[in-house]
Amino acid sequence: MAEKKTDSKTPQTKKTNQEFLKEVKKDDPKAKKVTFIQEEFYEPKRGEITLIQKSHKLIADIHSKELQKFMEGGIYQTKQQVQTFSLQDSYTQITNIDGKIYEYKYAQKSIDRYSTIAPHQKYSLKRLSKNKYQILVKKIPEFFDIKDCKIVIKKELSGTLNQTKEVIINLDTKRELRNSAQFDLFLECPQ
Repeated sequence: MAEKKTDSKTPQTKKTNQEFLKEVKKDDPKAKKVTFIQEEFYEPKRGEITLIQKSHKLIADIHSKELQKFMEGGIYQTKQQVQTFSLQDSYTQITNIDGKIYEYKYAQKSIDRYSTIAPHQKYSLKRLSKNKYQILVKKIPEFFDIKDCKIVIKKELSGTLNQTKEVIINLDTKRELRNSAQFDLFLECPQ
């Protein structure tokens, strides 16, 4: 009786089919760049943030444990979330407010998330301590109002497409993004 051979490629192929993104190869002209961005928003309540101007720095002093947890990447039931998926020059963006789709956009060029909302300015935040963050501005304005500002966490996955027919963002991809420890932190204010 002949011994049954096991195909050493099977586990590898199975794993490859489940992978959504691969590392981007900049020198590959056929590579299709894929990016998935998720932004979550926290609207601070009165008294949760105060501004301090100290030696040519503008510092946000956080007084809320809930906001501190959010800014450290902790799970927070956010009222607003924006997900953007791009493949080469095609963009799909979904804005959820209170768990319901508020807006859906598709474009063949870069998407402006604020086309239907008032223009906003984003300021990067640099962590100084558990409750203090520097607002990175080139020049501190005479008057800086944070009344209608939001704190934004932006998480991003990117790579190249490793399949040719269809793109499916499954729950594992969303979970990977949600559990990512790497994120950018912004203060976003109306202009």
